[in-house]
Amino acid sequence: MKIPARLLDISGYVFCVLGCKFALVSASGVIASLMYKGGSMLGVHYASRPDVFYAANWLWFNLSVGAFVGFLAYRAWRSVSSWFVWLPSGVLLLRRIIIQPQSVLFGNAGDSLAYFLSAGCKEISLEIPYISVRCSDQYSYSLPFYAAIGFSFGAWLGYLYMRLALSQSQDE
Repeated sequence: MKIPARLLDISGYVFCVLGCKFALVSASGVIASLMYKGGSMLGVHYASRPDVFYAANWLWFNLSVGAFVGFLAYRAWRSVSSWFVWLPSGVLLLRRIIIQPQSVLFGNAGDSLAYFLSAGCKEISLEIPYISVRCSDQYSYSLPFYAAIGFSFGAWLGYLYMRLALSQSQDE
């Protein structure tokens, strides 16, 4: 029994969206922890603990892990729909930005955007279990969006890489 290609595309898309929501955010935390420990072993001393190191830079960790996985996923899956994995998490983030108490509609637009779209968060501690509401909101809404943007960008880079490789093989 052959599975229709359209069904595979849709299920692959859903799998990638959920992967960005859950798995990539966790994977970027693990990568940050490994970088922190590796840097400490090499004599690089960071100004903070691993949890704060990750939280202060989670935009870059999520973008880079998402781009790497998106690149690999496009090479395996080869579907243009992987370029649009960012849409569901982008819609959820936009909805949350609009209904935020200091909303774009009812207050200063910059406050609500800065609340969600910052490069990191410093109000976090695992020594005494504490995370601010802002960090929690960013973790729930912004991080999956960052990972999905990275995934879509990586998929687009995978497309360009495959196209470049194909054009070079045709030239020979």
